[in-house]
Amino acid sequence: MRRLGMFSVVMIGMLLAIVASASAQPVTEKTMIKHFAETFTTHPASGDDFLACGGEPYTITVNAKIVSHVTAAGIDANGDLIPPWHTNALLLGRFVAIPADGTGPTYAGRFKEGLEHSNMNKKNETFANHYLVIAKGSDGSRLHQNLLFRYSFNANGKMNLVVRFRDCAF
Repeated sequence: MRRLGMFSVVMIGMLLAIVASASAQPVTEKTMIKHFAETFTTHPASGDDFLACGGEPYTITVNAKIVSHVTAAGIDANGDLIPPWHTNALLLGRFVAIPADGTGPTYAGRFKEGLEHSNMNKKNETFANHYLVIAKGSDGSRLHQNLLFRYSFNANGKMNLVVRFRDCAF
């Protein structure tokens, strides 16, 4: 999850780069598609990793595609989005997860991460992230990991809604 969180940060950075490159217009819309491949090792002890449900470190190779979209009232002189604005992105891919210590099953499967970020004015803001992994192990086992994280801030800047749901099934 930590690595996908990093993908989220990269994706949001790319969204902002797209927006910053656009000229100030009454309505700004941009869509970006990017393909990538990456290999990394998880650290499940953190509880916030790609295969946190797996319980052991895995070396994971990911091949994925990000599709992101930004809609805003415009862009100010500093390159910031003018509210109301909305960004969303979808990260889809396949992966192979090999146990880092050589024990346990190797998993192969698909994953999806959906991100949504809205700002209706300069004070109200909502962020949502839904993440799903489905895989089959070399030993015939199946892995299903589902995570939902959502928060919002009210007009006073107070966080008024936090939802975190994790479901792991083998």
